Amino acid sequence: MRFVAVALLLVSCSLDSHVLNGYQSPMGMHGKRGAAHTGVDFEGTEGDPVLAASDGVVVDQIEALNGVGICVLLEHHCSSCKPAMFFTSYCHLKRTLVTSGQPVARGQQIAELGKTGKFSGGVPHLHLSMCRFPCTAAVRDGDFRNTSNPMDFDIGCFDPQRQYLATARPILTHPIVCTGR
Repeated sequence: MRFVAVALLLVSCSLDSHVLNGYQSPMGMHGKRGAAHTGVDFEGTEGDPVLAASDGVVVDQIEALNGVGICVLLEHHCSSCKPAMFFTSYCHLKRTLVTSGQPVARGQQIAELGKTGKFSGGVPHLHLSMCRFPCTAAVRDGDFRNTSNPMDFDIGCFDPQRQYLATARPILTHPIVCTGR
């Protein structure tokens, strides 16, 4: 099962999205090497739709312009998973389209991609993190405790015609629209 998901991921990522910085990759701004990265950065155009990677509830929205910029934090439940709850955060947004407490569905647009925050480097992209605790801005790059690589759970592009059945692990779909580029 894991092999199939990884194979699908490699095909869909190479065709449909551009990953600027991967999980645990060394990254920094302006050509300077920085700390290891606790999320995945997806390249895009300012204003592109940002999609919920799984069903969940909006926990919080923050605006940390000296750091990760405008972010949305979602809480997800997976009754057959261990742990049964996880969080995803979406940062460097241009603006959010959801409110705290609002339920969201996988593939629903929750924000617009942007380049807010000091750590965006001025490049429009989406920073996606996955944590076992509310991690909008609490995770420092290089501190991987209670974080996971979102790409380990990514099964490709969101398909509104597909049923996403519960499994023993979280299932995420791309947080950006797949364009075939």
